[in-house]
Parts: sequence; C-alpha cells; structure tokens
Amino acid sequence: MDSPRAGSGAPQERRPRGAASAHSSKDGKPAKAASAGQAARRRGQARAARAEGAGPASYLAIVAFVPVCLLAFTLLQVPLWSGLLYAGFSVLCFLVYAVDKAAALYGRRRIPEKTLHLLALAGGWPGAILAQQWLRHKSRKRSFQRLFWCTALLNVAAFIALALWLAPFTVDASH
Repeated sequence: MDSPRAGSGAPQERRPRGAASAHSSKDGKPAKAASAGQAARRRGQARAARAEGAGPASYLAIVAFVPVCLLAFTLLQVPLWSGLLYAGFSVLCFLVYAVDKAAALYGRRRIPEKTLHLLALAGGWPGAILAQQWLRHKSRKRSFQRLFWCTALLNVAAFIALALWLAPFTVDASH
C-alpha cells in the first residue's frame, strides 16, 4: 500500500522510473513544447550575448597594440615610462572594475560609468578589456561598450599622434 504524502492526507501514486507524469507526454518523454521553447530561448539569449559584447575578440585590441608600442619605443624612441603608465593605468582600471562589480553584486553604491571611461581614456583600456572579460562586467551593455571603444580608439590615436609629434625631438636629441 502506498504511503500518504506528507501533509496532504492523500495517498501518493508511485510510478516506476520513466513513467508519464503531468510534465511529460504519454510515452514518458518530456513535453516537447516546453523543452523546445526553453531551448529556443536559451539559443536566443546566447546569440544576443555574443552579439552585444565583443567577447574574446576584444583581446585582439591588446594584441594589436603591443606592436604599435614596440615600434614607438624602438623606431620613434618613445620613452619606456609611457609603457609603464599604460601598465599602471591598466591595473588601476582593472581594480576599479572589480570594485564596481562587487558593488553591483552586493547592492552598494556603484562607481560612475564616467569614471570607468576616463580611466580607459587615460590609458587603462587594456585593463578594462581584461576586467570586462574575466569579471564579466560591463561587457553586455551596448551604450557602455560603444563609448568604451571610442575612448580606447581615442587613446591609441593620441598615443600615435604624440609619438609621431615627439619623434623629431627624441631622434635629434640622441645624435
């Protein structure tokens, strides 16, 4: 005899494993409408997530910037301390993203997006890219990403322009 369900007073029906239930079809398989809808929803969410953020492709910006720096340091004789500034701002930017991510998770006061963008513009954009990918923070918000990539491009353009502008002074000074 079946034992009653706790608290219900009604006998509990015992079914062998794989038998049909209210959430499955007569042959014991999951109802197709619910599972097909859930699968489509998951595919749509994954597609949207890939479309919204640059994802791992954003690492290419850092990889492309390394030869630019190397050329600037060797051919244009840009001082090496400028590379240390990029490294310092990148570490600072990564840490600020981490603090903002923790604030978001725990419902605390957030760091303004303006601050994140200014740090990226100052040279911290490589650290921001790493934080966006590793911490999964600010990587899906389209408006933020658009402005972020503008700040990164502005920073690189300023670096190149400054390196080319200073090149005659640094090359002549070495002779």
